[in-house]
Amino acid sequence: MKPKPQTSKAILLQKIFAVMAAIPELEKTGEKTNDQSGELEYRYHEADGIRGPLRDELIKNRLLLLPTDVQVSHFVNQTSTGGYFNYSEQLITFSWFDIDTAERLDCKAVGWGGDSLDKAAPKASIQALKYFVTNGLHICGIELDGDSEEEQTAGREANKAHIYMEGFPDACVNNSEGKALDHPWILVDGIRAFSNGKNKKITSQLKKLANMGNPTKGMPRVKVRAYMGSLNGNKNAQPIIDKIQIIEPQVEIVP
Repeated sequence: MKPKPQTSKAILLQKIFAVMAAIPELEKTGEKTNDQSGELEYRYHEADGIRGPLRDELIKNRLLLLPTDVQVSHFVNQTSTGGYFNYSEQLITFSWFDIDTAERLDCKAVGWGGDSLDKAAPKASIQALKYFVTNGLHICGIELDGDSEEEQTAGREANKAHIYMEGFPDACVNNSEGKALDHPWILVDGIRAFSNGKNKKITSQLKKLANMGNPTKGMPRVKVRAYMGSLNGNKNAQPIIDKIQIIEPQVEIVP
């Protein structure tokens, strides 16, 4: 008995599934810092960091993903300084099209954007696309965008109180027997704090600090900010680094 031919809708769904399976966990490349203190407030997905991997897979699977309907609401608030701040809310219908069969599947997403000038609408449309793609395809990266269980735990822990260590590190280790560690660490003020292995910036900073260690000069004085989280699903909480700052260069060690 011959198998029944697949419907065009089934073919489209298989292609969308292929896109979902192919896109890896996305790194948060954008950072928002406090204008006054310079402290990191949060990390986020930049639009191009999502568009690039998605575009590659759309072309490979001969799919189009287009905004086919946009329902827009705009309003303006006057600021305390006498200026104006614009807001845009957009309910966007994103449509998947199969190039080979012309089959179509519609999905909706909402985005908000705010700006003092002309960027409120573009911000809203980009946010709608970002959350549609990350939530709809369950792409890992940030908690609200469909994170893995480990990263969700780390994200929740990161919202709790931070701990701070400051001083000349007693040790900074990024490899063992020539092999890179999954979780390089630094020992400051008697506390060992780890990279979670997913934050490439922190891992790179630890590697740089480890290479800066000098028998006569020691290491630079650093300030480390960490939160209590888990490593590799371990239930025992460990200090997880989310910021490293060099506050003083290496100091000559007096014998």
